[in-house]
Amino acid sequence: MRGRRAAVIVFAVALTLRIIAALAVPPERAVFPDTRHYDDIAQHMVAGDGYVDHAGDRAVRLPTYPLFLAAHRALFGDAVRPVQLTQALLGALMCVLVWLLVRRTAGERAATLAAAATAVYPLLVATSALLIIETLFAFLLVLELLLLRGAAETGRPGRAIAAGLAGGAATLIQSAHGLLFVFLLPLAWWATPRRRVAVLLAFTAGTLCLPAIWTVRNWVVLDAFVPFSTRSGQGPSASPPTCSRGH
Repeated sequence: MRGRRAAVIVFAVALTLRIIAALAVPPERAVFPDTRHYDDIAQHMVAGDGYVDHAGDRAVRLPTYPLFLAAHRALFGDAVRPVQLTQALLGALMCVLVWLLVRRTAGERAATLAAAATAVYPLLVATSALLIIETLFAFLLVLELLLLRGAAETGRPGRAIAAGLAGGAATLIQSAHGLLFVFLLPLAWWATPRRRVAVLLAFTAGTLCLPAIWTVRNWVVLDAFVPFSTRSGQGPSASPPTCSRGH
């Protein structure tokens, strides 16, 4: 009970700090060149044009964050503040996930310390107020680890599938995350002996599901094998599109 109370306090502190950061950052300062590109795709999606940018490229960016922005555009228009507040909530929830994850391995005291450090870490607080991929990516990563640890402990394939789906969504934010899959396989194998094969296969299927759907989509739309994006490994575009957010 005391540990749960600590987790609630950590969540409240984390959310408060992130809301303060969101309110302190003017909308125009929350938008970056990459944001404009993601949001350009989101605008086209909400307008019914499909997943395409201003230049007509249909796979220039990975889809998770543009979908995230498109959902906010559909609900709130081009306002920046709702995105910032959603990211504040995700950042605070991530602290709870950290608490749950560390508690499974090192106990409640270590969990409280880890979650408190996550709650007040300046970089995590600051990035939650900016329209960039880091907050959503970090949330999905910790969620993946927590679900996979739970699947390994209980031998439940359903949790392993959920962990894989979270990891797949993270890979479609940052493709380098796909490399983590190889290092997480031993954790999946650590499951209850009678269920370890099921957990391993479930985690693999969940991890590959969303990237596979995206790759097939690209094959159909582009008539080419594009597993991630058409600009993988490139820096920001020389002339990012204009963006109505922040004005």
